[in-house]
Amino acid sequence: GTGACIGINFNCILCYATEFSESKDRLIGMTIFNIVCSASPASVYFLAWLILNYGGWRWLIIAISLPIVPALVLTFLLPGSPRYFLVIGQKDKALQATRFMAKLNRRHLPSD
Repeated sequence: GTGACIGINFNCILCYATEFSESKDRLIGMTIFNIVCSASPASVYFLAWLILNYGGWRWLIIAISLPIVPALVLTFLLPGSPRYFLVIGQKDKALQATRFMAKLNRRHLPSD
C-alpha cells in the first residue's frame, strides 16, 4: 500500500514538473529532483536519531509532518496539467494553465 502510493506520487510530480520545464533545463532539474527524492527517505533516519535523542517522539512526528504543509498549499495554487486539459478537450483551460506558468516563470508566450 504505502510503497505504491509513494511511487505514484513521485511519478506524478515528475511528469508535472517536466511539462513546465524548458528542454535545456529539464535534465538538470530532473537530476536534482531525483537526488532530493532519493535523499529524503535516508535523511529521516538521521532526523529520527537526532530528535529522539534530544526531544522525544512527539517532536519527531511534528518534524516529519512539516513537509506536507508546502505540498498541500501548492496543490491548491498550481494549475492543472495542460496536457490533461487537452486530452479531455478543454483547450481554454489548457491555455489558461500554460499562460499562468509562463507568467510565473517570467516568460512570454507567442501570440495566437
